[in-house]
Amino acid sequence: NFKNNEIADLYFGKVGDSAYGTGLISPIAVYINNLIAIDKWDLKLLERKANSPMDITVGTIEAPASQADIDEVANKVTVLTNKTEWVHGADMTLKVLDFGQISDKFTSSRDHNLKMIFYSTQVPEVLMGKEQGYTGSSYVQGGSFQRRVGSFQEGIKKVIETKIFKRVLQNNFLDVYV
Repeated sequence: NFKNNEIADLYFGKVGDSAYGTGLISPIAVYINNLIAIDKWDLKLLERKANSPMDITVGTIEAPASQADIDEVANKVTVLTNKTEWVHGADMTLKVLDFGQISDKFTSSRDHNLKMIFYSTQVPEVLMGKEQGYTGSSYVQGGSFQRRVGSFQEGIKKVIETKIFKRVLQNNFLDVYV
């Protein structure tokens, strides 16, 4: 166990008089979890709908199929294979049910959660390759991000100098400026 004087506290996102900071990940945890869930749902839908289901009509109005004929066709297509060619008589009509672009259903939710992560972390979208900004915009966003990183570095530097180096030097009877 560490003693109190052996701990260097480094807080990010400290709010009011709370004992600890919120950190960098805590504010975006919900959006990260949302993205993970969206990916799972997307994969599940793609898995279920990878092959478009068939709507098969057996017989015609003039010559309806018997229940035995319908059952025979149903048994043959219960487990579809990679077969791409179908042979059937004039009394059978095959239609593919189209559900559209399944993955597109999650695009707006995915984009929203990514934007919220970018906003919360203050990482410019252009630096993450998500948005193609013009050169001036990219330069300004990059500079802003560098200043944010610099502020973190200054905070870390202050903690290291005052809570680690200074204590080590004092324990070795050196009274020098760090």
